[in-house]
Amino acid sequence: MKSFYEERKYLSNEFTEAVYDESTGPSAEEVEKALRKYTVDNYSRPLPLVIAETFRYVLRNARIAMNEHGLFPDQIDLGCSYEPEQHLSHLGRIAVERCDKYIDRRFSPDVWRRRTAATRCGISNPSFDVFHCFPDWEDAIRLGFAGLLARAEERREEFVRQGELDKEKEIFFDSVKIVYESACEYLRRLADYAERKGLSDFAAEYRFLSENPPSTFYQVLLFSNLFLRLGELGFEHYRTYGRVDRLYYPFYKADLDAGRLTAEGAKEMLRFFLERISAAHRSADQPICLGGLNPDGSYTDNDLTRFFLEVYRELGNHNPKIHLRCHEKMPQELLDTVLSMIREGHSSICMISDETAVAAYARIGIGREEALTYCPTGCYELVIPHKEDPRICSGWINLAKPIDFMMSGEYTDAEMLMNLPRTDSEPESFDAFLCEYFRVLDAAIEFTCKSVRELCRYTFRCNPSPFLSGSFDCCLKKGKDFFDGGMEYRNNSLKIFAVGTAVDSLLAIKKLVYEEKVLTLPRFREILRRNWEGEEKLRLRILSDREKWGNGLPGPDSLAKELYDFCASRIIGRRNGVGGVFRMGADSVAMSEDLGRATGATPDGRFAGEPLTKNFRPGNGLEREGITAFIQSVTKIDGSYFVDGSPLDFLIHPSAVEGEEGLEVFRSLVQTYFKKGGFAIQGNIFSVDTLRKAQVDPSSYRNLQVRVCGWNEYFVNMKKSMQDSFIARAEGIENAK
Repeated sequence: MKSFYEERKYLSNEFTEAVYDESTGPSAEEVEKALRKYTVDNYSRPLPLVIAETFRYVLRNARIAMNEHGLFPDQIDLGCSYEPEQHLSHLGRIAVERCDKYIDRRFSPDVWRRRTAATRCGISNPSFDVFHCFPDWEDAIRLGFAGLLARAEERREEFVRQGELDKEKEIFFDSVKIVYESACEYLRRLADYAERKGLSDFAAEYRFLSENPPSTFYQVLLFSNLFLRLGELGFEHYRTYGRVDRLYYPFYKADLDAGRLTAEGAKEMLRFFLERISAAHRSADQPICLGGLNPDGSYTDNDLTRFFLEVYRELGNHNPKIHLRCHEKMPQELLDTVLSMIREGHSSICMISDETAVAAYARIGIGREEALTYCPTGCYELVIPHKEDPRICSGWINLAKPIDFMMSGEYTDAEMLMNLPRTDSEPESFDAFLCEYFRVLDAAIEFTCKSVRELCRYTFRCNPSPFLSGSFDCCLKKGKDFFDGGMEYRNNSLKIFAVGTAVDSLLAIKKLVYEEKVLTLPRFREILRRNWEGEEKLRLRILSDREKWGNGLPGPDSLAKELYDFCASRIIGRRNGVGGVFRMGADSVAMSEDLGRATGATPDGRFAGEPLTKNFRPGNGLEREGITAFIQSVTKIDGSYFVDGSPLDFLIHPSAVEGEEGLEVFRSLVQTYFKKGGFAIQGNIFSVDTLRKAQVDPSSYRNLQVRVCGWNEYFVNMKKSMQDSFIARAEGIENAK
């Protein structure tokens, strides 16, 4: 085979330009038609079996191909579109429709309608998250497809011997057997096809993995890609490859010791591996995890940790994204390597504090040794592998919406959805106003928790997952699906966002209405109802006020802390009705735009429908005191509240961190943030001048990456409104004192 760089042009678009062999099966449209007919015809049969049988149908019949230019040549037509990002497979689309239909029409239509109404009016979006999952990578790699099948059969026989194999368990084990037999059969199908194409070496590898667990470094990479790909057949996606430097190292070391592989050979394999991940265009980027403290006190830092970073830096892709677990035991050289990469524009890296993660898990009753096994998934949310079903995106709660209700006077939606009687009397002091704010916020939290509890009761009935479940021994020991109580911890996470909008709005009311008495509350309400029409002078006065969140100032910081203290007291550890608890996060993802569109004008100067502040960020242009002050603000909030994630998004001008001196400054900032209890840190280093040039001349800045939320995008591919948002933030920082 030629070198990676000779073949790269055939790899970067291998999914978007895949040509499947027509002789290997019907078209994707024909497969989907058959799947839909089968689903309808078998409506009355147990859903786990129907899902398993449609899984088998796809693996037997979907067209396949071999990209002879890569080390991971297998292709299967899942009916996906890959532009601009990967969309659901045909089975995934059917699953989404089934979930919507089952809840809306069959199980809980009233709850679903209330959930839809809550999202439409910008309060929150309670849901059940089955999208962010990942298998038990350790067991999957240790056992392989055939070994997982054999283990499932053994667990089934244990129930038979004990006389405990009831009908539900029988259905569960039958469905697991079908999907893992199908996976083994699919690998043999790939092997036969590779033989036909004259690719005997690949055929041997596929045939080996159909019967055995991976035993070489190449095989573990091939197996991981195959396993994740099969997980994409359904609704749930596998949102991390796991702690890859720790998982794959024994295979690399064994190959190295046996003389089967060199360090350069391993790096060449990683080039093909990472490029294949990039080519798949998975939504919000596909995560891998590196580093981290181990339960025995050692820090994971081996050849593969460095090889992954070295190759990632070399390729210049932003997909996959990297979760770097950080601890004071991390070698400085490793931290400096990562910070240097971020300085160069490789910013698709999120650094997470192991100690803060441990403290966060302690809040929901999970001890240090177990907590240290955590793996980030999705954007930066934590999961205990082998044991936890965390539902990391069960809902977002908009901190600015209670202010919108109070200032608009339109409590109708709140009364209907949240059982919240309106208060007719005007707050006579800011303390009274704040008390009313917390009353409305509390109702939003109560409504969201109640809705999530109700919806989660139907997750399994809508979306059983035998393939995912079969990788977890805890599911097999119970004879229960991943989504039906098979996992030891069954938690839900709620994300509390828009702190910048909320804090700045509350402070504007406090100052203008109750302290300086510039205007009355009714007058302020009228201005907001008119969306600031004719009041630009007042709006600019508010925006120019120095008392803004994110600048290390006592007033805003104290209020932000009060908001999150309140939310933590109402959410963290609260029972979720399915045997677990609620966790809390502080990221916004796209909800700053989605729920922002449903939020009226706010007292901080924001126009109706505009995006709310993201994650912990200040408002654009209001970050006036620099990154050190921003860190001071964020670390006033207890980072251990956020086992579900709470990133600090920095934006730094390149001149502040250039050269050796700048690297020291950058390192000190990150270490200080973690020492002060920060949870995660990520961000961008660029100038407003660079962004403006890229907007005008995109062809010259094709590779300019921007950290958006929990993922990166190329700046030139973003819509202009998003580009303008980053330019506004960069302008504010550069124009600061």
